[in-house]
Amino acid sequence: HGRQQCGEVFSQRLRAVEKRLAEALEGPRGGKAVHFLHPDAPFELPLRRGDAVPMRSWYRAQEGGSEAAIGAVRAAAAAAAAAAVAPIRIRGILAFSQGCMVAAELLRCGGVLPDLAFVVLAGGLLPGAWPAVLSPMLDVPALIFAGAKDSIVPLAKTKALAAAFRSHVFHVHDKGHCFPSRADECRQIVAFAQRHCAAATADIPFERSEDL
Repeated sequence: HGRQQCGEVFSQRLRAVEKRLAEALEGPRGGKAVHFLHPDAPFELPLRRGDAVPMRSWYRAQEGGSEAAIGAVRAAAAAAAAAAVAPIRIRGILAFSQGCMVAAELLRCGGVLPDLAFVVLAGGLLPGAWPAVLSPMLDVPALIFAGAKDSIVPLAKTKALAAAFRSHVFHVHDKGHCFPSRADECRQIVAFAQRHCAAATADIPFERSEDL
């Protein structure tokens, strides 16, 4: 999730996407159970008018940065694994805005999520401590969305995030700062996830980067 959100709020925004992903990845007979984790960022923000619960942030300079953010994701994954009846594998990440920074840092660490096959990032940017221009260094295939009307994260910053991935598809939608969830975008996310989950299993080479 992004800043001024929490796991529960983001899960509601992802409901349509997650429903289609589960249907596609579980198969017609539900052979593989698909579950979604919605970890909360480590830092609580002041309660704002209209919020039922405080929203959260992945980073807060005076209290810690990437270590706290990565720790929160690790803790959520460990808790899910401990509660599961059978072993679980985390195959994908869906991230938005500030959450994309955490996803990039997780991938740069290496070995944190060894079964990861794909990431879908929307309205994101590079972590603040990273150089603005860098060579491709992240190996997990990425589908990256940017909003043509996004007034919070400029298109150029999301393009810089995409450039960090050796294999990526970059798509510009006509909305603002949001995680896209219209039918055509859901189909694109599902197809990308299916392709790369299958490719990870069969050891198929990644596709080349492209812009859409």
